[in-house]
Amino acid sequence: MEDTRKMRKKKVKRIRLIAGLKVLAIIGLASFAVGCSYKEEVYSDVSQYPMFGDGENMLERFQAYGNNYLEQAQLGYVNIWPETISENATVQDYTLVYAEPFDANYLGYLKIAYEKEEYLAEIERLEHYPSTEYTGVYGAKGFAYYELLAIDASDSGFVYALTDGQETIIYIGMIFPGYGMDIDYKKYIPEEYLPEGLDATKDNPTRKAVIEENEKTK
Repeated sequence: MEDTRKMRKKKVKRIRLIAGLKVLAIIGLASFAVGCSYKEEVYSDVSQYPMFGDGENMLERFQAYGNNYLEQAQLGYVNIWPETISENATVQDYTLVYAEPFDANYLGYLKIAYEKEEYLAEIERLEHYPSTEYTGVYGAKGFAYYELLAIDASDSGFVYALTDGQETIIYIGMIFPGYGMDIDYKKYIPEEYLPEGLDATKDNPTRKAVIEENEKTK
């Protein structure tokens, strides 16, 4: 009889311990979620171009990045985004977004209407950019409405330039870690400027495949 009571007491203690651990886990997850909340910093003052945030030059982020960043920087590849915006050019839209829930996410969108001579010079500059293959990267298939002038695509994101053929060029930059972007890029970039089929959200198939492959190799 005494042994039965002891067993019951141990069982009750074990149940209470498990329940307590579950509560702590829930509290921990809640605290973690709160701690991981972040604010997107949005900049649209084109007079500050190309500076971003606390004096950071965004071109350094947009010109080369990812695993081949140093190689590209050393070769001195031409930037896709313009180093400066001339007084004759008309900026029709400009947005830079920064977010850092864990690692830095950068998004940029710049639309410029050039005068004819400058437009032709910019087209020539971009056509000489050593573009990378992008088809299939995060499901990207192509651009339906605009001509692609230059692109740098990798697992870390995309930087590219488009034209409407009427002296306007659109520059896009999307840089993110972890195979998915925390920023809602569709909120800031018109859909017609994004590659068809693109899915760079945190739940994209590419990221899921990488996670599954990592699980298999553990």
